[in-house]
Amino acid sequence: MNGTKQVLEFELGDRLFATEITEVREIVEKPEVTPLPNTPDCVEGVINLRGETATLLNPKHLLDVKDDVDGERILVTEGDEDVTGVLVDSVNEVYEVPEEELQDTDDFDEDELSEAVYRTEGSDDFVVLLDLSLMHERITRMTQSRA
Repeated sequence: MNGTKQVLEFELGDRLFATEITEVREIVEKPEVTPLPNTPDCVEGVINLRGETATLLNPKHLLDVKDDVDGERILVTEGDEDVTGVLVDSVNEVYEVPEEELQDTDDFDEDELSEAVYRTEGSDDFVVLLDLSLMHERITRMTQSRA
């Protein structure tokens, strides 16, 4: 029996991405950001989420996406030890993708940040299914190497 993945679709620049909905705790509007010195370009800074401090990441730098639009939405994720915000330009919708429609990305995703790609219904556009926890791990390693 084939299953489905429930995904949250979002935009970065002119590209479509998605992540499994289970990776997202909530979606919030971008608050004031406090920059952090000596961090990679993909770390925007820290934000206050109702008294909780979260690191704000900008995945455009990692994914080589044109940065001509200022992201206004944040996907809040929660790991074992911290809360992280991922800056996106817009959030589109939540829907299910049949697992048989997912194409593995091992052969062309050298950064290994994506799980798969798929086409949206009635469109020729590919949507990249990102693993936000892998992206967070990559940025954490980059930040630690600068320390």
